[in-house]
Amino acid sequence: MVQKIIATCLSRSWSRSGVEYVIRKIDKTGSTQRQVCSGRPRSVRCSEAINEVEDLIVSQEDKPQSHSTQREIS
Repeated sequence: MVQKIIATCLSRSWSRSGVEYVIRKIDKTGSTQRQVCSGRPRSVRCSEAINEVEDLIVSQEDKPQSHSTQREIS
């Protein structure tokens, strides 16, 4: 079955292991979507951090030649 899928989609250059992974995921969960709450938590996007970065950016607007890089702000 895997070889048949790969043969019909030659232009996509899928690997055998990639197709097998998707088939296992569909068999296990019934979908190819990510599970809820999977992956790293988005702790960087908290409101305090957003406000702090915004204040740093706004404080530089009226001072020419004194900009900070993205790394310096972070």
